[in-house]
Amino acid sequence: ELHRTYYPQVVTFLKRLGVPPRESEDVAQDVFVQVARYLKRFERRAELRTWIYKLCISESNRWRRRKLWLFWNDDRVADQPVGLGLSDHQA
Repeated sequence: ELHRTYYPQVVTFLKRLGVPPRESEDVAQDVFVQVARYLKRFERRAELRTWIYKLCISESNRWRRRKLWLFWNDDRVADQPVGLGLSDHQA
């Protein structure tokens, strides 16, 4: 029931947070895994939708950190020389 009610809103919110459309559905599934895992701990001090949006923010940040980690641990990136991109005669 929660999934059916909030899924479209979650996907839209994730896109607004910068998650690409092709990946927003995967991140939305991660959000609902967290909802299922922690629903018993929900204290009802805020609306359920607010709590789910907070989980969206957390999962989008997790997705972003994972993408950065994958980028920096990619052998193709690691093999690139580090520099300012200036040729020898410009330095």
